[in-house]
Formats: sequence, C-alpha cells, structure tokens
Amino acid sequence: MSQRPTGLLSTLIVIAGLTLVPVEAAAEAVAVGVILPLSGPNAVFGHMQKNSMLMALEEVNRRGGVGGAALELDIRDTGNRPRDAAAIVNHFISDKNYPLILGGVNSSVTGAAAEVCQRRGTPFVAVTGADDALTSRARSHVFRIAPPRSRYPEAALDYVRQVVRPRKVAMVTEISSFGDAISRVVRDAAAGSGWEVAAESRYDFGTLNLEKVFDAVERVEPDVVFLTSFPPDSSKIMERLRRELPSTPIISLAPYSYLAGDLRQCGEGCRGVFNAALWWGSMEGAPARYTARYTERFGTEPDYHGAQAYAAVLVAAAALRTGNEREAVRTALERTRIETPYGVVAFQQWGEFHNQNRPVGYLFQWLGDRYEVIWPEDRRTARPLPVGEL
Repeated sequence: MSQRPTGLLSTLIVIAGLTLVPVEAAAEAVAVGVILPLSGPNAVFGHMQKNSMLMALEEVNRRGGVGGAALELDIRDTGNRPRDAAAIVNHFISDKNYPLILGGVNSSVTGAAAEVCQRRGTPFVAVTGADDALTSRARSHVFRIAPPRSRYPEAALDYVRQVVRPRKVAMVTEISSFGDAISRVVRDAAAGSGWEVAAESRYDFGTLNLEKVFDAVERVEPDVVFLTSFPPDSSKIMERLRRELPSTPIISLAPYSYLAGDLRQCGEGCRGVFNAALWWGSMEGAPARYTARYTERFGTEPDYHGAQAYAAVLVAAAALRTGNEREAVRTALERTRIETPYGVVAFQQWGEFHNQNRPVGYLFQWLGDRYEVIWPEDRRTARPLPVGEL
C-alpha cells in the first residue's frame, strides 16, 4: 500500500523512469509493481502491454478501484535484462512493500523476477514469459496468464491428429531456443500419434540461401510441413513450400502476431497456410470490444501480448479486493476465475504445471487477404479450404 496526499486530481508522476499511472482523487491508493520491456528488442510488445494496462486501469478505477481505493501501477523498464529485472523486483519488495508484482515478456527476464518473488514470498503474475519451467516447478507465489511454450501448438497438433491424419511429416525449424522447444513438442506428438518425422531442416535466422532446406523437405513428399520460422524468413519459406507442395498443409507454429504482417505481404502466394495462435481479437464479446478500443486509441490492432496484459490488471484488481497483504493476495490468486479480453483466467494445476492459466488455443488459415479461425471446431469462423484448393 502507498499513501497519497489528499486533494490531488489525476496526478501523473514521472521520476527517473518511474511511471505512476494517473488516478482520480483518492486519499489512499493501492500500488503494484510492473516490469515491462520498454526498450530493447521486445519494446514493441512492452509498449503494447503498457498501453493495454493503462486501459485496464481506467476500467478498474472507473468501477470503484480496489475496495474504494484507486489502483496504481508502478511501471519500470527492464529491457531484456534479467539482472535489471531482479534488482527492480527487489526494490519493489524491500523499498515499496508492494503486495503484488506483474509483468514479463522475455522468458529469462520473467524467470529472474519469478525467482526473486518466490524467494521473498511476494505474489508474481507473469503476463507472457513462456518458458515451461516458470510454472512446471511448484512455486507457490508464481502465477502465469500465458500458456507454457510447449502448449503453444496444441490446437494445430489437435487439428492434424483429428483431421489431416498424416503418415509422415516434415519440419522446417529456425535454430533458436524457441525453435528447439517447438521441435521437441512436434517430435513428441509424432511419437505419440504414429507419424514418421521424415525430415527436419534447421537453418540460421536470416540465411540467404535456403535451397538445402527446401530440397530436404520437398524430397520426402510429406503429408504435413510444420514450420517454426519468424520474419523476414517466414513468408519466403511459406511461399516456396506452397508453390512446390501445393496439396500439402503448411502449418506455422510461430505465434500469429509475428506473422500477420508477413502474410499480408505474401498475400495470395501464401493462400491456405495455417498458423497457430494464442488469441483471436475479433472473437465476439470482450476480445472484440478490447480490440476496437485499443485500435481507436492507438491506431493499430493489439495482439495476444496486449490482451494478456489487460487481463493481468483485471486479475490484480480482483485479488487485491480481498486485502493487500501478500498471503491474502496469493490465496485470492489461487481462487481466481474471471472473464477478461484474453478469455477466462483461472490459475490451476494441470499436468506438470502449477498456478497456470489454461487459455484456448487456435489454428488460423490464411485466405489470401485475411485470417479465419478453423480450429477448434466450436470456435471456427470459417471452414478450412479443402486440400485440393490449397
């Protein structure tokens, strides 16, 4: 809890990078710490999350705040620096005595913050950091809204099992920690489903000559190609595979937001490719309303990073309404179940994961000028193109 002088209206305080979000007049406010990458390679996502958190904060305070007190966010920039994240979180706990901490995009930064919070008995709600280890360990004070990285492709793999039913599959995988993790997930799925992994072509990001990659995949004539690739490589890989394997499903397992612009540039050349996704901003209800408000205010559509951040503030407000002592907040988080623009958030134990939200995953198909949801069936917005029309 932080004390605020009376009589201040909509005050914005900025001191040495510290941002305390403006709140309406209140004699006392409840503040929580937030870590985001507002500089460095993930800054585009950090600023989207900051914008989304400010929007959610307005909603919370318009509805009465936290038990009549205004909610405040103390937002700090970590870049992609785990040491900075650990230092900031220690400051939040020791000097600010905040009852709750939110944030994290990069997995190493999120993991560093989680370690400090667990050691010091302070609840931490991870917004996006995807490393499985974050919640596969029994950490009583660490909660996560985003799915674990190994669960990103669930909808895509489910579609392949139930609809495509391949005999042999191929993979094109960028050499990176994300590529390695997704490759293991696909191999495990193949082993469990009886698919032969006939080829895996691995390549370095930004490689100019991809002929060896294409040759290895095209030679085995797979029933499905799983692609883990990021811009600027992804569209040229998809376009080539679509041209050379016109009847073969090409399924990108990199999250949708990374490829949306890439596919718009590719257009008809990538028609029919599939893309795993963590969120669908046009879904009726809270997702569509949030997307419309964000787009009107900031002039660009948000992706799942923003929706997760918006949800995190709603989760924080709900937990703090039970009290702002750390153990009370932790207990409240364990019981959380609320509707948000990211869907229902509930922290559960499932499989090897603890205090882990389990959001719905999606599989999109690119129709040359737009995405449509084609899986799961109960959420689809269009029927997938028949294989002969890919």
